[in-house]
Amino acid sequence: VAAAAWLGVRPRHVTIADARSWLRATEEKFDVITSDPIHPWVRGGGDLYSLEYFTSCRERLAPGGVCCQWLPLHQLGVTNLRHIVRTFTAAFPGSAAFYGGGDLVLIGTTGDSVPEPRVLSGAPAEALARLGLADLAALRVADGDRLREVAGDGPLLTDDSLRLEFSAPRFVDFHAFGDCLEWLEDLWQQPPFPFNHVLDAQRSWARGDVDRMWLILSRALRAAPEDRFLVTQIGELRLYEVDVALARGELDRALSTLDRARECLPGDVRLLGLEADVRVARGETHRARELLRRLRDRSPDSEYLERRIAALGEGDGPDELAARRDRAVLDGMAWMEEFIGRGSHLEELQTDPAFLFLELAETAGREEVRRRALAVARRFAGPTAARFLALDEPLGPGETVDLIELLPEADALGLDVGPLRERALAALARHRGFAALYGVALDGLADASSAERFDVAMSVYSLAKAEAVFGEEFRVEPGIREVLDVLGEVPLVSAEGDRFAFREDAYLATHVAYLLNHYNRLRLDRADAPWVVTYLRANFRAVLEAGDVELVGEFLDVFRTLGGTEENDGDIRAGTEFLLSVQNPDGSWGSPAGTEDVYDALHLTWCAVCGLCERRVVTGTAYERLLRAELSRDSSREPDGDDR
Repeated sequence: VAAAAWLGVRPRHVTIADARSWLRATEEKFDVITSDPIHPWVRGGGDLYSLEYFTSCRERLAPGGVCCQWLPLHQLGVTNLRHIVRTFTAAFPGSAAFYGGGDLVLIGTTGDSVPEPRVLSGAPAEALARLGLADLAALRVADGDRLREVAGDGPLLTDDSLRLEFSAPRFVDFHAFGDCLEWLEDLWQQPPFPFNHVLDAQRSWARGDVDRMWLILSRALRAAPEDRFLVTQIGELRLYEVDVALARGELDRALSTLDRARECLPGDVRLLGLEADVRVARGETHRARELLRRLRDRSPDSEYLERRIAALGEGDGPDELAARRDRAVLDGMAWMEEFIGRGSHLEELQTDPAFLFLELAETAGREEVRRRALAVARRFAGPTAARFLALDEPLGPGETVDLIELLPEADALGLDVGPLRERALAALARHRGFAALYGVALDGLADASSAERFDVAMSVYSLAKAEAVFGEEFRVEPGIREVLDVLGEVPLVSAEGDRFAFREDAYLATHVAYLLNHYNRLRLDRADAPWVVTYLRANFRAVLEAGDVELVGEFLDVFRTLGGTEENDGDIRAGTEFLLSVQNPDGSWGSPAGTEDVYDALHLTWCAVCGLCERRVVTGTAYERLLRAELSRDSSREPDGDDR
């Protein structure tokens, strides 16, 4: 009944009764009769696999109607399968079998054969597309003649010979799953790619050879990395591994396997429930409660979810949550300071460490955070500035922008601005003009990639900061006004679209917000770029559901400068509870040790710390005055040749 709208039909009537008895008593005809999921080993279940029952179904089908029977291969033996198929095809001469992952689905009709499945539309078609299938035809295993041939001669299941009900219990819990899959492969006669590899992998798993299973699937995935059905089946196996790890108490393994399953099954609601189970087992009730609430949002009438949420309690009050948040920020800062100081990390990260900690030093709400952050920012700024001055070769456009970004912060960082400014002006003279410095002309910005638009936005911000402090010698036209006008006209990919494209556009949106709020020093005015706030709000819950630490952190970072807090903004509270629940014991987020790129290893913790950090507004800055002037001026004039 609940699936009726999804299927595009409207239920006429719901009857609660013994279905077999009711079917024999009615004279009504039906387009579809389905038995699912009736486990044959359950007491009384054998009645729904007998010749008399199947015959009754055929007699109650309207012309062109179909009967559907589900067969759980993991809970049957091969002899059981032959009995059921032999009986079903005796009642339905026109029959066919379809592959259903670990199941087999029998279809019977009133005619001599089962026609080709019609092309689906709407939600069913979308569900098939998520599996990488255009229609059901690819799942067709065999027709009636082949089914009868493989089932062979032998007794049928009848009301006075319900042998299935007594033999099937011996095969509960996958005892003969491998044998049944072998029988299915024989029935199919050379299954096409990727079903041949999936069946082989399932058979290996059923017989306890997990290493061989993953070897088969990894080879198949290398041959067809975009095959959606193959990826989905890998995700299903990952879900089973999560269950196993949870049952064994291997909770870290369960979480890491969940992350791998999420890559294969993006948006699958089962991940929410499974992760909630793992979080409860780890004692992380805050995260478990949020996951269950998100499940409840999808099923608001679920009494089961209400009971589970109630059992976890109400969660932290405002004071307790704020204390946990502030401690997480300090722990994250301590980890970042130690990580950046390792080996050549500071040199690889260039100006980022100094800017990260200076932002916290100037915008954090807590004095302790500001004090510690300023000391770290100055510690990292000295070696960074020295490297710029020591470079023998002329600076490229990217290095020029990085150096210019350092200039307005020189006093706060304890640097001598004179030599840095001289070198920056010399470099800027070599790359004068919008296109020369930013790598793309303004009239080509709308057609540029999201990454290129991101770079332009951040570079324009860097030059604007320098202009605000040092004057016209650092001005590059067109400026902020023109760039924002172009960016606001380019559609952004939502969370429902391509995952990579969405993340690129989401980073662009958050960093346009940073340009407007001076990296959290100013209160963000929604009117300056309403498309940014609308886009971030519309996609936040999807980001949270995906468990994307980086984007959750950046979205929260922006929401806080709109005046939001955990007490007045549900998104901020949900994001805060999520980030607190996934912080590592050492203060970091993610898996830094397993990340090769130094920036990527740092960035998760960077985003999480900034997303959690309580902010204060810093007004009266030179950049604020320049920004207000830029946003209020007319951008309709044509740029000159150098600007282009």
